Amino acid sequence: AAGFGPVGEYLFVVDLSSMRLCSYAPGHVSIMGWFQDKVPAPGRILGTGVPMCPQSALNRIVNTAKSYNAAFLVGFETEFILLKSTNPIKVINPHRWNHTRALPSGTKETEVLEEIAHGLIRSGIELTMYHSEAVPGQYETVTGPLPPLEAADALVHTRETVTNVARKHRFHAMFAPRSYMDTCGSAAHTHISVHPINSEHPSKLQNLSQSPGLIFQRPCSLPLSTVHKVLRRCG
Repeated sequence: AAGFGPVGEYLFVVDLSSMRLCSYAPGHVSIMGWFQDKVPAPGRILGTGVPMCPQSALNRIVNTAKSYNAAFLVGFETEFILLKSTNPIKVINPHRWNHTRALPSGTKETEVLEEIAHGLIRSGIELTMYHSEAVPGQYETVTGPLPPLEAADALVHTRETVTNVARKHRFHAMFAPRSYMDTCGSAAHTHISVHPINSEHPSKLQNLSQSPGLIFQRPCSLPLSTVHKVLRRCG
């Protein structure tokens, strides 16, 4: 594959600042990290990360934005479906959007969602809300804004928390983009704000947070809006 040679080795260097408690596994923590060259590579300074490392790629974007006097904040809405059976597929609760029967007192689904919420808060992630969504068995957690690298780490930890808490209660958390052809899909809605690092000098990138910037970038986002159509044709 492009970017990979027949020989070589990368080091995985942990980022201690990303450490978070795993509420679903007492005595354990999760920690993120970076891929780095084990030996110097041509054209790269040892310890600066490798091109195929997702953390390094995102960090390069952040640093490029800084050169334009711009910084980002990113927040996520994580949608998932709780299943009590995968074959055949059976949802935990055939509710609809924000319906009161989605989280009735004393039920397993309410217990699972509350445990996910408390787990995220204990791990240091800001949870602004959780609620039922439009698809039967679908729920959503909404987490607060963070700088891009921290936001990506928090998203991974959020999904791990949802998956493991569901498994602990013998359920399956599904993040598939579309589970039913006649209802909405599941997504990770991303909220991005752009602001100047030095408020006395407006950033050129601030236009991206306004509609003209989004329209200008529309060709790049078209594949995201047509995924469900492709899935429908494949079905």
